[in-house]
Amino acid sequence: IYANLSESCVACGEGEYQDETGQTSCKVCGEGEYQDETNQTSCKVCSVGEYQNETGQASCAVCSVGEYQDETNQTSCKTCPPNSQSLSTGQAGCDCEAGYFSSSGYANLSESCVACSVGEYQDETNQTSCKVCGEGEYQNETAQTSCKVCSVGEYQDETNQTSCKTCP
Repeated sequence: IYANLSESCVACGEGEYQDETGQTSCKVCGEGEYQDETNQTSCKVCSVGEYQNETGQASCAVCSVGEYQDETNQTSCKTCPPNSQSLSTGQAGCDCEAGYFSSSGYANLSESCVACSVGEYQDETNQTSCKVCGEGEYQNETAQTSCKVCSVGEYQDETNQTSCKTCP
């Protein structure tokens, strides 16, 4: 609230605040902040998955598909790291793509998505480990979403293999 020239108090509007008494104007919320109510003494900070790059705003914008924001009070979003994606808006991290994994299933600036090794695969996104190719299967490439099946005249009686054996 502030006092205008006619000496009556006026409530600060959305995007504004006043934390001191006896003032003649309101303060504007800064970048990374917002205020969606009137008559307030402080601003709110944008949550993870959101940002605000303008002052005096009543809301934050959500990060777009392909972006994320894992910190509060920010003025922009970050681009998803390699081998990850965000398929919806307002994400706090990016999902590891199929064929990749991380300890959390997510990627950000401090955690990367790692390719599944040979003999392994991952057919789902946002995973914390890879699956092992079973008997009768193999995989000789990294970052794969499925295993290869042994050809006619070949077999594989072990798991997690990179090739098949020739039938005797």
